[in-house]
Amino acid sequence: MMDKNDLRKFYTQFRNGINRSDKISADRSIFTYFINSRYFSDFGMFLCYVSFRSEADTHEIIRFLLNNKKRVAVPVCEDKQMRFFEIRSLSDLQPGRFGILIPKPDDADIVTDFSNALCLVPALAFDYNGNRLGYGGGYYDRFLSENKIQTLGFAYGNCLCRHIPSEDFDVKISTVLTENGFRKLKTGEANTYE
Repeated sequence: MMDKNDLRKFYTQFRNGINRSDKISADRSIFTYFINSRYFSDFGMFLCYVSFRSEADTHEIIRFLLNNKKRVAVPVCEDKQMRFFEIRSLSDLQPGRFGILIPKPDDADIVTDFSNALCLVPALAFDYNGNRLGYGGGYYDRFLSENKIQTLGFAYGNCLCRHIPSEDFDVKISTVLTENGFRKLKTGEANTYE
């Protein structure tokens, strides 16, 4: 059984190896499922990662949310803490650490009210029990343990697996969206799409 570091290497290599046309097709399917779901219609605020490299794309989702008068906040990770800042446009973003897009300091407002908010959670992989394989910083686990917020994981279908080692402080995700649709986790079943 692989430990988390081995799993990170495996899923990073796997995701980086997805060819461009397959990635575009998968991202389009994720986008279509999302905008036609209750997640889009039921929430007014979206805490959304800005996709980077081989992550499931969120740029089109952010653009769509903003064009449909939804509020969008994106994360900034500093001093072992993740905070979310509201943006009005993708042009409010600039490259930060590692080249990941973050809000320009003068153009963003920190968000502290998470009522009616949905957090879109990235991962290298999820397992069927809701465990998440992140990048090792613990930012989402800390944020989600301190803020009771609805979540929706984003990943590609081949990044769902049987088992990811977990710790007591890891926060489980109950539903993941892939190019195959929505999948309820924590059941261990392989065919429970909504």
